[in-house]
Amino acid sequence: MYSLSPCISQVNIDGAVTGPASATDARIAVFDGTTGKLIKDSGSTISDLTTGATDIANAIHSATGKTTPVDADELALVDSAASNVLKKLTWANLKATLKSYFDAIYVTTPGAWTAYTPTVTAGTGTFTTASATGRWQKIGKTVTGSVKVTITTNGTAAGYVRVTTPIAVRDNYSCLGRETAVNGNFLFCNAQSGGDFIIMLATGAYPGADGAVLEFTFTYETT
Repeated sequence: MYSLSPCISQVNIDGAVTGPASATDARIAVFDGTTGKLIKDSGSTISDLTTGATDIANAIHSATGKTTPVDADELALVDSAASNVLKKLTWANLKATLKSYFDAIYVTTPGAWTAYTPTVTAGTGTFTTASATGRWQKIGKTVTGSVKVTITTNGTAAGYVRVTTPIAVRDNYSCLGRETAVNGNFLFCNAQSGGDFIIMLATGAYPGADGAVLEFTFTYETT
């Protein structure tokens, strides 16, 4: 009489991943080759990786210090917009980025007052002798200043007095002043968009005369 015993044979299933016959506990497995079906012992544990991070921290901490960085110096950066890969950032680019950011949220420190020599003309006719001096200051996009127009001899000038601005005007702005040598009349002036100051009396009449001194202050937004 014959007895039949079951025989089981195991074959590798297509796509299965195989590895060595034994392994060291807690070691990280990595692919062996490019088939994607073989793995091997990497020789490293997770604690080895964290030790590497500690080594980097220790290296930075023990490195020689530098008090004043220069533009070509580099900093390590984790790029969150590129899957957190490691990149470098120069000191020059860091400064430029910070400047753009802070310029947008803080008022620029005022600079020194700047003198300028405005050009003076009339609405119609011409001055025989007239001159002007001015001073201005720019904070952000805000321009403030003052102008003094001296009309020694009025000639045929009439209508209004036109005075050039120190820098471009973004929109129409009003300013006030006073004649200080002849009659003390109050002045009204308008800073025209992209143009000049137009000066008249508060009544709309021509403000000039022989010996007149027209003084006014202004504030406007530049482009």
